[in-house]
Amino acid sequence: MIAPLASFLTESLRHPEKPLALVGGIALGAFVLNQFAVFLMGKLTEKPMPAWFGRFLRAVGGATGGYIIYMMLFGGTGGGTGEGNLAGNKPMGSNNLPVEISSDKSADLLQPAIIKVRVLTDPKAREISKGQTEAKSHYILMESPQNLISLEDLLKELEARQKPPSKIRKIQIILGKQDPDKDTPRVQRITDWAEAKNIAIDFLPLESE
Repeated sequence: MIAPLASFLTESLRHPEKPLALVGGIALGAFVLNQFAVFLMGKLTEKPMPAWFGRFLRAVGGATGGYIIYMMLFGGTGGGTGEGNLAGNKPMGSNNLPVEISSDKSADLLQPAIIKVRVLTDPKAREISKGQTEAKSHYILMESPQNLISLEDLLKELEARQKPPSKIRKIQIILGKQDPDKDTPRVQRITDWAEAKNIAIDFLPLESE
């Protein structure tokens, strides 16, 4: 319950238009269902619709409209029953995410993936590559921590992993003490791509330099 609420609050602070859209969805759902019921009552009977039934329909319509808008705007943030459905009977890790266990590489492609990406400053990129990296290589896929790649190559790799039958469920951006702030353009290019694909984003500290 805490994880979805935290994700909702984080997304609301980053995108204040989302909670406004949620309120609009609730109001629209309540209005549409109530007016539809009034229309049907007028066609089927001459009696006015009871007030308690109108309140009930508005509540149901508001809840339905709000739920639809919530799933459209916040459904990709993970947590709650969504992750439980994805996990199935898989064992859960310490971070409440399903642990992928498979000896068949083709079976792993069917599992929604969590991709870990580290973003580097220019000095840190030169330090890790010992001066051998290209000027535009500021990203690391944590599965290959010594392989620095450019933003263009990173996005190509993410696009390739997003194609069926595989699917990215979450991107975890790893930031060390000497790495760029999460609000810098170098990091925002990843978050912009993920938001366009409705993929959840987490920011995690680097465990060790």
